[in-house]
Formats: sequence, structure tokens, C-alpha cells
Amino acid sequence: MFKFKALDECSGIAKYMKEIVNPNVKVVIPVFNVENLIDIFFKGFPFKLFSEVILVDNNSTDNTRLLSEKYNVTCLTQTRKGYGHACQKALDYIISHDDQDTPDIVLFLDADFTDLNDEIYHFINPIIYDVSDLLVGSRYIGAQNKRGINLWQRFGNWMATTLIWFFHNVDFSDIGPVIAVRYDALINMKLKGKKYGFILEMQLKAARMNLRCAEVPLKNRPLLGRSKISGTFKGSLNELGTLLSTIFRNV
Repeated sequence: MFKFKALDECSGIAKYMKEIVNPNVKVVIPVFNVENLIDIFFKGFPFKLFSEVILVDNNSTDNTRLLSEKYNVTCLTQTRKGYGHACQKALDYIISHDDQDTPDIVLFLDADFTDLNDEIYHFINPIIYDVSDLLVGSRYIGAQNKRGINLWQRFGNWMATTLIWFFHNVDFSDIGPVIAVRYDALINMKLKGKKYGFILEMQLKAARMNLRCAEVPLKNRPLLGRSKISGTFKGSLNELGTLLSTIFRNV
């Protein structure tokens, strides 16, 4: 498993590998009540890297959807709340159109990472140049700022990554809030996770399928506002329960 200790390590791989020519990359951005982030997020967003930007509004009660529609994005609505439900809505949409527009790579991106725009290509380069099949943005490698990760999140990440290592001998350091994956591998995973376990299930199945996994440092930012999941005690317990059930359902 590759662990790129610094982002610039990703830039040097091009001279050693044959790239995917004109890669078709789609990005999925689940959102819920982030009207204060939309303009910040899309300011300077590298639209040219992607064939389609798919924003999934997870039943927001503010102006998230309205503000998003002025940008060059495909806006979907998922009324059933849950991160995994939103991701699955986007994946179903991609699959329904893949006979006309088949992507090479799908990137799942958290809208809270408002200043990641100039680093996004680091998360797809290792796949474009056939070094990796799945790439995780990790908040735990490199000289990163971990102030935005609370105690419950640290424990949940430690537990999940330790169990993946125990069952599959793949040493992830994080259940990444930013993750890129080859589309053909993503389809073969047949993901079923609907809540917080969607990304964990993806990493578990990548390990079980012996895919080439890699990690890139993710500059962690404190959330602009409280997390909708881990910002409460009840939410943290629900998240831990989902992580455990996802792990033991997929080992």
C-alpha cells in the first residue's frame, strides 16, 4: 500500500507511468444545510478537471440547492437523510448514464473542505497514472493539523482502520472524507452502505478485493460550524455503531 507522505510526491509519478488518456472523472459532493459554504467552496473550483460535478442535496432546509444551481453542476436531491444515501443517489445516477458517459474515476468530496481546490488533482493523479485503484485523503499522515478531529472521530477511525488491518492486512490510517476510486472497481464493490458506513464499506471491499490502495495527506480543516454527525454525543454513538456493523457485515 502506498502512503504518499507529502502531496508533491504525487506530482513525480507521471514520468514513470502511462496515463489514462483524457480521463473521465466525475466528482460527487453530498451536502446538507451548507448555504454559507457554497460560494466559498466553488470559488476557484477546478471544474476543468471533471467531466461532471454532481452535487447531492440531502434534503436541506436552507438555500443550499438554490445557491448551487448557479454553478456548472448537476444538482440531485436525496430526501432520505444520511451521507451514504446521498452518495448512493449520485452513484445510481452515474450508473444510469454510463452507457453514454462512462467515467474512469469517481471522486467523493466533502463540501467542508473549502480550500482543497488547488490540491484536488493530487487525489486523482495516482489513479490516472495507474499507480492506485483507490486513493484516500488521510488526516493522519504527513505534517497535518488535527485540530478539527474530535475524540470520537479519532477513536472511530482507529477502531475501523485497525480492524481492516486485522482482517485484510491493509494499513489505512483514516476513513477518508475525500476518496477517489476507479469506476470499474467501484461498480464491482456493489456497495450497500446507506449512512455513515458508505466510505468505510468502500475501503473494506477494496482491501478484500486486493485493490491497489494508496493514501495522500489531507490538510485537515476545522469545520465551519458543528458536524452534523460527530458534533453530538448521540450522533457519535450512532456513527460508532454504524462503523462496527459495517465492518462485521463485510469481513
